[in-house]
Amino acid sequence: MNNNGYNRNNLQGNQGRGANPPPRQGAPARPQPQGSVARPVAQGVARPQSAPRNAAGGVARPASTGQVRQAPAPAQRRPVQRPAEQRVPQGSSGAVNQAPRRRALQNSSDTRSIDRKNIKMAQKSREAKLRYERDDEEEEEEGGGSGAVMSLIKAILYIVVVVAVSALISYYVIVFANDMYAFVKNSEEVEVSIPEYATVEEIADILGDAGVVKYPDLLVIYAKLKKIDKTYEFVAGDYTVNGMMNYDELFYAFVPHKSYEIVRITIPEGYTVDEIINLFTENGIGTREGFIEAINNYDFDFDFVRALDEADLTGRTYRLEGYLYPDTYEFYKSSSEVTVIYKMLNRFDVIFSEDFYEKAAEHGYSVDQIMTLASMIEKEARYANDYETVSSVFHNRLNNSDFPRLESDATIMYAIQVRDGERKSSLTGEDLNYDTPYNSYMYEGLPPGPIANPGYEAITCALWPAKTKYYYFVSDNYGNTYFSRTNREHEAAKEKVAKINAGS
Repeated sequence: MNNNGYNRNNLQGNQGRGANPPPRQGAPARPQPQGSVARPVAQGVARPQSAPRNAAGGVARPASTGQVRQAPAPAQRRPVQRPAEQRVPQGSSGAVNQAPRRRALQNSSDTRSIDRKNIKMAQKSREAKLRYERDDEEEEEEGGGSGAVMSLIKAILYIVVVVAVSALISYYVIVFANDMYAFVKNSEEVEVSIPEYATVEEIADILGDAGVVKYPDLLVIYAKLKKIDKTYEFVAGDYTVNGMMNYDELFYAFVPHKSYEIVRITIPEGYTVDEIINLFTENGIGTREGFIEAINNYDFDFDFVRALDEADLTGRTYRLEGYLYPDTYEFYKSSSEVTVIYKMLNRFDVIFSEDFYEKAAEHGYSVDQIMTLASMIEKEARYANDYETVSSVFHNRLNNSDFPRLESDATIMYAIQVRDGERKSSLTGEDLNYDTPYNSYMYEGLPPGPIANPGYEAITCALWPAKTKYYYFVSDNYGNTYFSRTNREHEAAKEKVAKINAGS
């Protein structure tokens, strides 16, 4: 069997092999499929046009002449379509055309040669890739070593810079501290002249020129931080100083020692500016004119003072009324009016903390409005346990348009005291008609400013009033306060107070 299908040249029968006879005369020639080998027919066999098929799928053949039974033909195979150059032409002999096979073998040989080349190229590619990876690893190892060196160099440079900066800072700290506290300095005494009304800057320049201090600017900063220019009073004259004196001792040297008689003064809660001025002048400190000038015009370095300077103070008697915090103080008799006022303002600045500012803003009031309320509370109620309720009455009226006026006797009493220099214990009908911005029966809202200098309790109650529905109150001569919700209740309370006062 060749590659082109079956090619039976002879049929084997019971008699052995015989030559293929030519086809019978008159029998039609069986067409051969294209590309297959022609099959000769056994001699003497008549084949009908449509021969029946046996069970194997072959064609049933009749017995040939001479009682020779032919073997059944195998099942007809479907011819394989091959390229034109590999097909065997019809009518050719049984010899197989070997040209396609030779070409196939040649192609197979070429394919194997190409495969071997591809394998070699793949091996070379893998070897090149391995060499490339080894080179990369070597470069990474070299790079890692270089990076470590750079990191070490950076760390060393960082340490050097930190040490250098620390050494520089330490040097200046030591130098400045030595100049400030006179640890190791020249003890030679020097004469210096301090002019009249000398400022801290001028004194620093004088001491720097004399060689007593090495850093005059540092001396100025030190004086500003400790507010020495407001605490000390420098007196003109010639003084003997030396480099072993620290900054505090130098400033102290320019104040006459004989004037340093200490006076202890207690300012009661609710005192007015006029009463405070009288208290100081009676103890030999300052003059009335000097105090009024400092209170109304001096530029004190506090936020609340700056807020006052920016506000409208029309109708106000004293700019700093309400801010001279009542407490016990010690002063030198030679203290200036500015020094005295500054010390009281500084105490107020400590008391009125950030929480107080926030609470005032929560109410929608300025610091000055809160201090005005606090002063009214201080003057209206005799006892601290009534402060919260009195505060609630004022807050309720301020928050209710049905009560546009506060109607506080204390505000009119303040205006009369400023006018006459003496405070009245009670008001008359004529007093209620006194036309002044402080008359809260006549004018709506708060008066132009505080009417006294309140203490801590009154300030806190102005910020945190009690929760009530009271709109009226009245006090008897014993300091008892009666609160009412309506005017009818208030009139009844007034009658009760009148009877109590009449029996006193």
